[in-house]
Amino acid sequence: MLKPRLEQFISLSLLLYPVALVGSFWATWQIAGWSLGHAPRPSLDDPKYINDLVSGLHGGTTLMLMLLPGFALSSLLFGATAAFDRARAGQRLVIASASALLLTAAILLLRADPFSIVTWFMD
Repeated sequence: MLKPRLEQFISLSLLLYPVALVGSFWATWQIAGWSLGHAPRPSLDDPKYINDLVSGLHGGTTLMLMLLPGFALSSLLFGATAAFDRARAGQRLVIASASALLLTAAILLLRADPFSIVTWFMD
């Protein structure tokens, strides 16, 4: 059984991660655009070489992207722990389901790649 504070932290992390992941892509792109004076272009404006701030954001976003499988698995495991704690089973299942839906929406949004942000980022 998880302590209430730890459970709250895990719940909040699972729900905020998808928003933070998409936000980090968009923030990196926006700050790169401000630095360049125009919207960053794929194959021309490399995010690693624009300036130190954009390079740091690029590294942070890459780290968040590498944590994606861990958060997906954590969401499933958090929902599975509902079987061991009947008192909070409903709450955990709702959080795990909402987290899975947000994560799916984030992946679909990044895959749709409006404004070619992900293409620019991965280039």
